Amino acid sequence: MRPRHAHVRLVAGLVAAALAVGAPACGGDAEEAPSPSASRPEPAAPLADAPTILDAPSVDGVLKLLSQDHRAARRALGRHRLRYIADFSLVPPELPRPQPGEHLPRPREVHDELVLEWAGDDDRNPALSLRQGPDDEAARAIVIVGETVYSRLPHRGWFHRDLDSELHWRWLDDAERCVHDLVEFAAPELAVTRADADADGERVTLKLSRGEGRDAAYVAAGEAQSWRSSATITAIDGSVDFDRASGLWLRAALEVTFQLTDGEGRTLTGSATLAADREPAADLTVTPPAESAPLPERIRYDAERRRLLDGLDR
Repeated sequence: MRPRHAHVRLVAGLVAAALAVGAPACGGDAEEAPSPSASRPEPAAPLADAPTILDAPSVDGVLKLLSQDHRAARRALGRHRLRYIADFSLVPPELPRPQPGEHLPRPREVHDELVLEWAGDDDRNPALSLRQGPDDEAARAIVIVGETVYSRLPHRGWFHRDLDSELHWRWLDDAERCVHDLVEFAAPELAVTRADADADGERVTLKLSRGEGRDAAYVAAGEAQSWRSSATITAIDGSVDFDRASGLWLRAALEVTFQLTDGEGRTLTGSATLAADREPAADLTVTPPAESAPLPERIRYDAERRRLLDGLDR
C-alpha cells in the first residue's frame, strides 16, 4: 500500500479538538482520486473585482478573495513559497476529581506547520514541494518533479513512483485556503476594516476584529456545522495583507478565541491562532531527493491470477 500524504486543512484542527471532548460529528470515505487521464487544470484568472473589494471590504468580499484556489496564485505570482504555523487548543473547565467510571474531558492541543514551494512554469510540468510537520525528520513530505512523485513519511526514507493521479492539485488548493478556513470560522462575529495601503498601493492590509452581533447565515454556510453552530466567538484579533491586483493573500496573523458546550453541558474554552506568509521567488527551484527507493508494491490478486493462469484458457 502506498504511503498516504495529504494536507490537513485548518478547520480539521478545530474539528479534531472538538471531537476529542465528545462533540458529535460524522464522516465518510475519502473521495476516489481522479483518473490519471483527467485533464490538468487550466490556470485560474485573478478576480477582476479584487481592487473594488479591498477598497470597501466586507466579510463576504474577504471570504471571496480568500477562497481562490492555488491556480490563481500560480498564474499571478509564478514561483513562490507559502508557509504557515497554526495552533489549536480546547480546554475544559476546572472540575472536581472524577468518581470511579466517570469520564471527564481533557485539554486538547493541535500544532500544524506547513511549507509549500511551487517552482513550476507550467501545470503540465509541475515542480512542487509540500512538507507538513515541525522539522524535516518528523514531517510528511512530497516532491513532484514532472511525472515522478517522491514521498516520505515521518522518520522514514524517501520513495519514488510515477505520477498517477491529480490529487496533488487538491493539496495545493487546501494549502492556499489555510487563511480562509480560520476567517470563515470567525465570520459569524467578524468585523473587517481597511488599514493604510503601502506607498505603492499594491499591498492592502485589512484588520480583523470581533464585531457586534452574530450573523447566523455564516454559521449555516461553514463547515462542521454540528458543533460550530454552538460555538460562541469571544475575541478576534488579526490582520491579512492582500495583493491589490490579484486579491491573493500575502501575509496573515490571526487569533480567534471561542467557547462551546459539550454533550454534558460543560463550557469549553478554545483558541485558534495562525501565522502565514507567502513570498514570490523567481529563482526558486525544486529538486528530487538525493536518494530514494522505488515504492514497494504488493502483488494485486487479479494480476497474480492472470500470471498464474496464463494460457490455461486457450
